[in-house]
Amino acid sequence: MKKRLCVLLAFAMLTASALCGCDGLGSVSPSDLVSLSDLLSGSDMTTTVHRFGKGDLTANEKVTLGMTPDEVKAAMGQPDSENTFTEDQFIYGPYTEMTYGTLHLSFFDTLNGKVENFTLGTIWSEDPADVFANGLRVGCSADEVITSFVVDPDAPKLRFDNSDSDYGQYLYGDYNANDILDIKPKDKLEYAYIHRWETNEEYDNTYMIEYYYSDPLVWNEDETAYSGEYYSMVFYMDGESDVVTSIRVGLDAWM
Repeated sequence: MKKRLCVLLAFAMLTASALCGCDGLGSVSPSDLVSLSDLLSGSDMTTTVHRFGKGDLTANEKVTLGMTPDEVKAAMGQPDSENTFTEDQFIYGPYTEMTYGTLHLSFFDTLNGKVENFTLGTIWSEDPADVFANGLRVGCSADEVITSFVVDPDAPKLRFDNSDSDYGQYLYGDYNANDILDIKPKDKLEYAYIHRWETNEEYDNTYMIEYYYSDPLVWNEDETAYSGEYYSMVFYMDGESDVVTSIRVGLDAWM
C-alpha cells in the first residue's frame, strides 16, 4: 500500500526513538568529547566532501544498511544482546534489535513483516567509540558535520508553511518531505538541512542536522506517491555546545 511522503518524515523521526531508545540527547558531556580534527590528526584517514549517499550508510566500517542478521554476525561476531519483537508496535510490524557495545542495530522487513526477510534498517549510537561516514561520531562539532558534506551557499532558509519565520537552513536542495509531492523531483531525491525548530526548552535545547536521499524514484501513474527507498542520516545536536550527541542512519521504505 502506497504511503504519502508527508507522513514518512514523521515516521522517520519516531523510529529514531522507538527503535533505539533515543530521546534526542545523549549522555555524553562536552568534557568527554573528541573532535574530528583531533581524530584525523596524525592518521591516514581522509574525508571526501560529497552529497549524502549509499556509501554513507555504514558504521565502524563493518555494518551497512541492508545487511541480514547473519551477515552482521559474520562481520561483527555474536551481539551483546538480541531481541525480536513480534507485536505490531512498529510501522513495518515485527523487528529485531541487536547491540554491539554502544552500537544499536534494528532489523525489519519493509514489505510484509516476515522475520525471515529482516535486513538492517537502522544504525544508531550516542557514543564517540562508534565511527560513521567521513569519520563522523558523537562529539564532532556542527561545523565538522556540515563541512564533511556538500554545502550549497545559495540554498534557501527553511520555513514553516504559510509563515515568514525561519526555523532552519537548507544545506543543499530546496525541498523536503513536506513539499515533495508538489515539486515531484525526477530520477532521484536529494536534500539536507539544519532543523532548528526543536531548539527550545520543550526539547531540551536540541536541534538536528539531517541528510536524505532516494535513488531511483518511481512515481505511480497519477504521481500522488512513489515507490522507493528513502535513506537518512541524522545528527542530533546539543543546542548549547553545538556538538553531536547521537547519530542515526536509517532506511524508510514505502510501497
